Amino acid sequence: MASLPDLTRTLNLTFGPAHGPLPRSWAMTDTARTPNLEHFVDHLPADTGIIFRHYDIRDRATQARSIIRRAHRRAISVLIAGDPVLALETGADGIHLPSYQLNNLPVASRLRRPRNWITTAAVHNHRDISIANRIETDAVLLSPVFPTVSHPGSAALGVLGFASLCRRSRCPVFALGGLAISTVRRLKNSGAEGIAGIGLFIDTG
Repeated sequence: MASLPDLTRTLNLTFGPAHGPLPRSWAMTDTARTPNLEHFVDHLPADTGIIFRHYDIRDRATQARSIIRRAHRRAISVLIAGDPVLALETGADGIHLPSYQLNNLPVASRLRRPRNWITTAAVHNHRDISIANRIETDAVLLSPVFPTVSHPGSAALGVLGFASLCRRSRCPVFALGGLAISTVRRLKNSGAEGIAGIGLFIDTG
């Protein structure tokens, strides 16, 4: 069976150095599914970035600083989800905007980003992608591609729906939602330029 790094190298022929500091995949943290962040970071595949989503923990700043230091020792970029101020204070590599925040136009339009920051956004539809295009995000995470365990009632885009939305994005699109080694192969030539998830990295770590 192909490994995750192998799949990310062969899935998207358009992905390459032109996209600068972007990794080939984003591993997203979750308080329930990735409680041991040190283990999670230490076992990530090469060329993977982290989106720190531990929203509801005590002393989030301390935990973020610890994970950023640990990740940077492996040359792994870390984005802070939903909190530009915390990203600046902790020395993160950028910010990830959840869809609710992306759709809050006053917040999105006022976002001031350091020149070397990576900015990603969670998108689900045409409107989200239009906003991401407008504020010039570096990448978007488009979901849900396939049915997910975490959101069992959400309608999945499917490969055709995903590919249609990919064509509307001006920046690289990372596939998110219901991904596994077996399903990633179905995205070849869909327009996906990378993958993102939680369980995908737990299962392969």
